[in-house]
Order: sequence, then C-alpha cells, then structure tokens
Amino acid sequence: MSLKIFWSTMKKFLFLLLLLGLGFGIGVSYQPFKDKLRKERKQKEYRVARKTHPILGNKPFVIVTMSYNNAPYVEKNLLSTLQQNYDNFRILYIDDASVDGTSDRVKQFIKEYDHEGRITLIQNEANHGAMHNLYHAVHSCNSDEIVVVVDGDDFLAHSEVLNELNAYYANPDVWLTYGNFAEYPTYAKGTERKVSDCRPINLKILNERGIRRHAFVTSHLRTFYAGLFQQVKLKDFLHEGKFYPIACDVASMLPMVELAGDHSYFIEDILYLYNIGNPNCDFKKDLESQVAIEMKVRSMPAYRPLHDHPSFDFAHQDEFVDLAVFSYNRPLQLYAFLESCEKYTKNLHRIFAIYRSGNDHYEQGYHVVKEAFPHVTYLKQSEETPYEDFAPLLRSAVFNRDMSTARYVIFAVDDIVVKDHIDFKEGVTKLKQTGAYGLYYRMGSRVNYCYMQDLDQGIPPSLEIEKGLYAWQFSSGKGDWRYPNTVDMALFRKEDIYPYFLCMKFHNPNILEALWNEHADLSQVGLYYEDTKVVNLPFNIVMENEWVNKRISDVSTKDLLLLWEKGLKMDIDPLHQIDNHSVHIDYEPSFIKR
Repeated sequence: MSLKIFWSTMKKFLFLLLLLGLGFGIGVSYQPFKDKLRKERKQKEYRVARKTHPILGNKPFVIVTMSYNNAPYVEKNLLSTLQQNYDNFRILYIDDASVDGTSDRVKQFIKEYDHEGRITLIQNEANHGAMHNLYHAVHSCNSDEIVVVVDGDDFLAHSEVLNELNAYYANPDVWLTYGNFAEYPTYAKGTERKVSDCRPINLKILNERGIRRHAFVTSHLRTFYAGLFQQVKLKDFLHEGKFYPIACDVASMLPMVELAGDHSYFIEDILYLYNIGNPNCDFKKDLESQVAIEMKVRSMPAYRPLHDHPSFDFAHQDEFVDLAVFSYNRPLQLYAFLESCEKYTKNLHRIFAIYRSGNDHYEQGYHVVKEAFPHVTYLKQSEETPYEDFAPLLRSAVFNRDMSTARYVIFAVDDIVVKDHIDFKEGVTKLKQTGAYGLYYRMGSRVNYCYMQDLDQGIPPSLEIEKGLYAWQFSSGKGDWRYPNTVDMALFRKEDIYPYFLCMKFHNPNILEALWNEHADLSQVGLYYEDTKVVNLPFNIVMENEWVNKRISDVSTKDLLLLWEKGLKMDIDPLHQIDNHSVHIDYEPSFIKR
C-alpha cells in the first residue's frame, strides 16, 4: 500500500516537473516575442526613429557650429565633423567674437585639412549669442537642407553619424530628431544622468501640443529640416527687441516640436559627445536667467502642426498683394500717389481707390484721375451716406474673395508719395521668412522724429535681418515706432487683420486707425528698410478726428483743385530718395503740366 502511495506521489511530482519544464521552455521562447511586443507598443506610444525605409539618395546636411572661446577644442570638433564618411554636407562654423584665438585655429585647420572647401567660417565682429547665430545660420540654408547642431566644444561620436541620420531621414515622416549622447570625457550616457533628459516624448503629448508642459528632453543630437525652423516667428526668439541671450535650445526646439508634431523622432543611438569639461558650458552659466527665459518660452501659445512637408520653400511661393488707398476731395494728391506707385512699385495685384467727393467739381477731378489710371478699381462713397459706406466698401475690397484672391494688403492715404523702388513680392517673402506682423515702408534707420506728436522718438533696438533690412519689436519703440496698425503703407497678411476689421465700427481712415491700434499687440515684430520708401506730405486736413502737429501747412483742397483744373500736377521727381527723418515732412511742392 505504501508502495502505491509512493508511485502515485512520484507520478504527480514528475507531472508537475514536466509542466514546469514546459512552462520554462515556453517562457524562454516567448521572451523574444514579448520583447518584440513591448518594442512595438513603445513605437505606438512614442516616436522612436527606425531605419526601415530604403535609402534613395544622400540628403543635404548642414552642420551648424556656434562657438565662443573654444580654441582648445577646435581641432577635435572640426575633425569629428569634417571626417564624416558622407559626401553631401557642408559646415557653417560661427565664431562669436572669441578673444582666445578660436578663429585663427579654425583658419589654420581649414588650410591644413579642408581640401574640398566644406567649411565656411563666419566671424562676428561683436558677440551676439547662440540664438542670433542659429537664426541667421538656418535662414541662410535652403528649406530642404537638414541642420545638424554641434556646439563648438562638443563632437560627433563617430564618422558614420551623417550616414546614420540619412538612414533615419529616408523615412519622409521624419522632420526633426533629438537624441541620446555620451558625456565627454566620462562617456556616461545621457539616459543615465540623474535628471534624464534623453528620452522619447509620448505621442499623446505631441498630438495634444503639450510639449511646453513637458520636461525638456529634446537633447543632443538635434537635427531638423531648415524649413521647419524657418516657420518659427522671429518674435518668439526675442525679448525686449533682442535675441534671447541664453537658453537657445529651449527657445528653438519647443516651437519646432509643435510644428513637427508626430513627425518628431527620438534616436536611441549615441551620435554626440557632450563636453562637460568646458567651464564655458551654458548649463554652468547664469542659471537664474536660463530659468526665467525658459518660463517665458513655456508660457507662449503653442504652434499648430504643419500640414505640408517643411522642405517645401513656402517663402518664395507666389502671392498676390492688393493696395487700398483712401481719398477725400484730393484728386491732385491721389494722382501723385498713383503716379508714384506706377513709377516705383512692382508686383501689385490690384489697386482699390475708395474715394469721396464733396461736389461735382471734385468729382470731375476724380474723373480725370480715372482716365489716367484705368487699371485702378474706384469705389465711391455716396453723397447721401458717405460715413455708412466707408466700412462696407473697404471690407468688400479687401476681404471679399470675389473682389480679389490676394492674401496680402497695403493701406494708403492720398497724401503719400512713393519715393523709392518697392518690390511687393520681395516684401511678402520677407514677411514669410520672419513671421513679422508687417513691413513698414514709411520707416527707416533715420526716422528719429515723430512729426505728428512733435516728439524725438529715437530709433528702437533693431536687428539686421539681412543687408538693408531690419526688424524691431513695437514694445521697444516710441511714437511712430510704437504704432503697428497704420494706413500709411505697411504690408499685412489679410488673415492677421481680418478679425479686427470684422468687429470694428469705423467711418473714415482716422477712426479706423485709432480703433485698430486699441487692439495692437506690441510684442509683435515689424520690418523696415534702411532707407524709407515713402513719405507723407500733410498739406491739409480733410478728415475729422485728426491728431496733428500745429505746424502742419494748410494748402486747402480748393487751392489744389484750382491747380488741378488748370491742368497741373505735383512734380514728384524732386522727392526721389529724399532723406527724411520723420514719416511726415514739411514740403513745398512744385506743380507742372500733366
């Protein structure tokens, strides 16, 4: 009996042992499958880059290196970038006015090693900071070039980095990458730091545009299409009219991740060596300022994700520009304005002249203008209800798609004369490239006096965007420089101004301008050329509610009408490239035969 019990117990034991063995075997064989499931689930929850697409060509890379007092690291830095086993790349090395001989070492390196001419050295005469340098570097690139940011004291991890990146960017879904790095000289991984700032962002965060509330994890190596960076508005890189002095990575990456959305990918491979041995590292500098700037950046409104691939050159896409000019009892001055437009401007789509005549004599004067400029669309305010007509006529001309398909508009009054050449297509391109609110043809680098307020307004802090073109923040200006919404020859996007025109109640240009500026966003950025392109000639007052300098001349509209009826016109030639220090000027015109 005891033997039966023994064998029964042994059978149960052997059966359990068999089950355990089977379970272990299944578990061992299931582990790779389990790992695969975990990896697939991670890929669904996070954007982690994979080399899964066929490589059809070598994409163009631009390595941007911003450097200040990094002489000890020049050779190692440039060797790590120049010796990439890749053929389609170039290097922009920006020396930000170093005082330790950095530029001399770069020049020597180029002479000895850069036999293919891949390196371009840019030497700043003054120290501008990383944000300024990155902005100008990326805006010098084509939109389809992929920017690789390598700081002047850091290094690429090996000679195959660009080949690795090319494999990732073979996937058209990849617009931006951030990654993992190793600290130099310890070679500790970024993911092993106590504060882990090398990890993928949850897809839910990307889709809900919640990156500004998320820990900053978009660390080295940072790469992106230049066209993506170029979609970020200039104003979002500025504080009090100047580029952020620090925290460039936060200011640039957060809006780009929002624009890229789920096209933002994390790369697990170590492609970058982050030099923690340099005492000039940003994270060792002015922590208080870094925190303040980061908080400001995080508080800004989120960008909407792009629909089109960022490699598309949106800035040079053809656009139409309309012009709406206002005139009241001044056919002679309207003629001068239209004549100057015809002489000095190009790439205007349509011109709308919204005019009002007080009697038949003025109406006859406008009839002559119509005959001289038949391509202009003339919209007359009625004699019975001129006030009620003004806003509907303006809204119809500017925002009615049946009237015009242009997406950009300029407003003008008839006492303006264009005095220098203007290409409105170029203006649209500059607005697109900077995201500026407007381009102000009346402003210039010497407009330091406000005529209408009798005010020494000075010139606000300005940034040279390119030769002869500048940007400023309205909040840092006085007088005319603090006046974003004007009917004196500024170029605007219609979509930016449409909400204001929809809700405002106005019946003439002056009321329009005053109400419009009640909604002014002074954090916005305006553009201007070094030399003004137009000038205002305030001969007389025809609108009520005008706030003007008492010194204004008073050549009545009747006097001008008499000259007009004698067959005369204003001679605009003496105004060509006149050097004016205010938007409005005292000027004694001469009159010649039409």
